[in-house]
Amino acid sequence: DTREPFARWYRVPNRFDVEFMETGWVLGAALVIRREALAQVGMMDDQFFMYSEEVDWCYRVRQAGWKNYILTTARIIHLGGQSTNQMPAQMKAELFQSKVFYFRKHHGAFVAALMRAIFGASILVKRLGYGLAGKATVSALWAETWKHFVSPPKRVAHAESAFQSLQVGK
Repeated sequence: DTREPFARWYRVPNRFDVEFMETGWVLGAALVIRREALAQVGMMDDQFFMYSEEVDWCYRVRQAGWKNYILTTARIIHLGGQSTNQMPAQMKAELFQSKVFYFRKHHGAFVAALMRAIFGASILVKRLGYGLAGKATVSALWAETWKHFVSPPKRVAHAESAFQSLQVGK
């Protein structure tokens, strides 16, 4: 089995024997879009900051009748975490907040509230679990993540402003 670990749980097909494969969304670091699709769908929503913007965009592309594909022969090196490692707790919280925002935008307030509760519970369980395992540093990271998760910065129309509001000491 040449699939990535956990791929079977996400129902990722083991179809790398084909050149193109339809998919739900494409990682933003490797995304290319047709000019016609861009004209129809518009730019990425700049209320997303750092996470889920490509998921939202690909969802809107599909809603407009286009399809998302991956080129299975392409190899992309994405140095993930280069920005997020500078502010790990804030960025972990932003990851969860972006997902909640996505669900509110596309699936309504009830689903967003449910996802927020699930994400919040997962943060607390990680904090407790690492604390009980004697990993105080990691537990403290999740405690700080919780702090940022329950009082996130206000979503603004420009990502640069959002980044500035997340900076430590501001």
